[in-house]
Amino acid sequence: MNIFLSYSRIDAQDIVENIHDYLKDLGINVFIDLKNIKLGEDWNNSIDAHIASCDTFIIIFTPAVMRSENVRKEVLYAKHQNKRIIPCFYKNIKIEEVPWGLNNLQGIKFENVYHLIRNLGDMLNEELTLVNIGDSFQDSNTMEQNINNSIFGISNSATEWWICQVCNDKFPTYKVYSKHFSQVHK
Repeated sequence: MNIFLSYSRIDAQDIVENIHDYLKDLGINVFIDLKNIKLGEDWNNSIDAHIASCDTFIIIFTPAVMRSENVRKEVLYAKHQNKRIIPCFYKNIKIEEVPWGLNNLQGIKFENVYHLIRNLGDMLNEELTLVNIGDSFQDSNTMEQNINNSIFGISNSATEWWICQVCNDKFPTYKVYSKHFSQVHK
């Protein structure tokens, strides 16, 4: 899956960098201008090429986006290319005031980056199914020996699931691990 993230650097750069990192961790190809346009590359050509090749165009609506000529051009090009567009509305955005005909699209209203990340994962169907790890781990010491960065495990008598909180510089990520140590994002 290829995703293009459209936003304004004025008030959404941190939000978009967090979304970018989270989706990349899920194995999704994500384009944002700051991380994907190389030095000396033609900015407009790169933007157009990445919009044309994306499967999903996600726009982060903040007050600055509503006034951005660059974002307007990106949206119009994405519409022209018949891209799936997912509008994400920050808490103070009034949906009825959203331009470019995007106020009629199903989107996500969010309060903070964590809320948006969780909902994007749900909408993109990129959450993996929880895996029953059975009797593979009997205690948290065994779990920690086998999986780096695990903080806690939860189990019940019928089914055993290990939920590990992995902290990084930007936001906590919760993952479930199977007996084969494959990461399952939740």
